[in-house]
Amino acid sequence: MFKKRAFKRQTLFPSGPLPMKHVLLISFGFFIVSTILAIWIVNKAIEPTLMKYAESETKKMASVVINKAIEESIAENKDLNEVISEIPKEGEQISVEGIRFNTEIINRFRADTTTRIQEALSEIEAGNLSAVDYLSTGSKKEGIIHEVPLGKVTNNALLGNMGPDIPVEIHSVSDVQSDVKTTLEPYGINNALIKVVLFVEVNAQVVVPFSSKPTKITTDVPIAMRTTSGQVPSYYNGNGGGGAGPAIQLPTK
Repeated sequence: MFKKRAFKRQTLFPSGPLPMKHVLLISFGFFIVSTILAIWIVNKAIEPTLMKYAESETKKMASVVINKAIEESIAENKDLNEVISEIPKEGEQISVEGIRFNTEIINRFRADTTTRIQEALSEIEAGNLSAVDYLSTGSKKEGIIHEVPLGKVTNNALLGNMGPDIPVEIHSVSDVQSDVKTTLEPYGINNALIKVVLFVEVNAQVVVPFSSKPTKITTDVPIAMRTTSGQVPSYYNGNGGGGAGPAIQLPTK
């Protein structure tokens, strides 16, 4: 009465080899994922060494800039020997009553040096490396101060100069900060060494591929020094260290 119909069973995943376009698509996706993962692993492995090297180069460059600016300022400011002067004391054989600092000369030197450092850093950030003798002359891309071969960050002598160059960039975070400090170092019985020191601080951002780190470069440079002598004391007990001093009998009234 009723004829049975044969139904063809359909499977969700057809048997047999995949079409070529599917194979290519899967292979391409696997290649992309593997490449990204490999780059991430390599970057995590070399990032600490690379950043340490880049930070070292940045500090070295900044030190050269600061020292060069100070040398130029000292060469142009011929009156730095007048920064420290003694205040005479009347009626005494040792006629030193105090020390005077010429703030006009100090402030002018400080402003001139700070401006020179800021201008040199701006030139370097723009790619003009001729502003620093330590770096190779010429121009590079904006902000790049150095290029490190990839093999150098592996700490392998055989691979030291191999691989693509990794750019190291520097960007100023804020203006150059400077201050003037004075120090007094006593020595001997009645002598003292007086120093006027220029303190310079540069805040910069070290940038390497996929990473950046703020760094601070500070330096102290003496700009004036002078020794002065006071009165010889009636009694002297060395540095005031251990050991009993001699018994001193005070005069009776």
